[in-house]
Amino acid sequence: MKQNARLTNTYVRELESRSSYYEVFDSDQPGFCVRVQPTGTKTFYVWYTLPTGKRRPFRIGSPKAITCEEARKAAKKHWASATRGEDPQEAKLRNQEHTLESFLKVYAERATHKTAENTVTRVKRNFAGLLNKPLSEIKPMWVDSWKRSRKDAGLAESSINREIAALRGVLTRAVDWEFLESHPLKRVKQFKLDSSGRPRYLEEEELKRLHKAMEIREEELRVKRDSHNDWLRDRGEPLRPDLRTVPFVDFLKPMTLLALNTGLRRGELFELRWVDCALDGKAPRITVHGSTAKSGKTRHIPLNGTALDTLKKWKSQRGDSDLVFPSPISGGRFDNIRKSWKALTDKAKLESFRFHDCRHHFASMLVQKGVDLNVVRELLGHANLTMTLRYAYLSPDNTANAVALLDVSSSVIELQNTKSNSA
Repeated sequence: MKQNARLTNTYVRELESRSSYYEVFDSDQPGFCVRVQPTGTKTFYVWYTLPTGKRRPFRIGSPKAITCEEARKAAKKHWASATRGEDPQEAKLRNQEHTLESFLKVYAERATHKTAENTVTRVKRNFAGLLNKPLSEIKPMWVDSWKRSRKDAGLAESSINREIAALRGVLTRAVDWEFLESHPLKRVKQFKLDSSGRPRYLEEEELKRLHKAMEIREEELRVKRDSHNDWLRDRGEPLRPDLRTVPFVDFLKPMTLLALNTGLRRGELFELRWVDCALDGKAPRITVHGSTAKSGKTRHIPLNGTALDTLKKWKSQRGDSDLVFPSPISGGRFDNIRKSWKALTDKAKLESFRFHDCRHHFASMLVQKGVDLNVVRELLGHANLTMTLRYAYLSPDNTANAVALLDVSSSVIELQNTKSNSA
């Protein structure tokens, strides 16, 4: 129950604890109160209202450290700030001297993009030496030294760039949110890379090995299940589901086939839901919503025969979840498939072929069959054509036809010179 009284040092000191905490509000200063915990601990607070209408408490301090009158003055100050539209909590947070580690906690709570958690993990893993440093003391020299040490250790320049980009992104937010006045890494340069590097895709023989490896893996798991059921049957125990009665033994084969035939990113496959799969009608397709796409833009991907057949069979087997590929462990979203993917590519004897390269394979095959680069861009969901241009060299006869135009020009010039000489 809300109580009101004129808060004084004596009054606050004599307040007794109860079975649950309670607050006594000051009769003079709006929002100012003292909170009494069941343990007897007392704390001064001021409650204020944000422009959004949300009410928040701001901790002022303990009666052991601050007098009632001092707390009332502080409450009046914070209350006035809130009436001007300023959040006292925000001001307090900005005025603290944050280390990189403490700011990462703020970043994790406030950042809205999907990769925030991954960014925090990467920064902690790669820049452990900076975690205890105040943000204002992070210097370009230290990061440049880190770059050299990582390169000397054999880390690829592209990987080094990605790690620095993660730290740079965190510190950019620190500037945006006014925890820093200027960006400490603005003079740190990344390694210059060949942005037109050739993407990894499967040659025909490699693709055959991958398909064969998937079939072998499926049969091995079916044999293992048969053997286990025989063991259970001999002991009168309930049998596990018969894997020979279903199209797939688990998620890996249908997920791989879909990646190779749609170009979906791994995260997009993890987030894919049946409601976004139109499997009937004249134009079967998958819809990738902007909320789960890296570009933030919604796109529609037509399904070819292989992708459509795969999804229909998989739905008949695992259509009990709203996710197309629910985790077999939690039933929720997948975390990763690194272990099963590595085992599959090892079985197929594929060198340096990541799951993400299924997306490169999809795009490469389209370009090699003469599909316009802008169409490929739309299917991949690239924000602009720059990323898609990596596949341009695969276009059949594209550059050869362009250079051949010079032969036509030369022939015209020779013909003109012949006519001129004849005259």
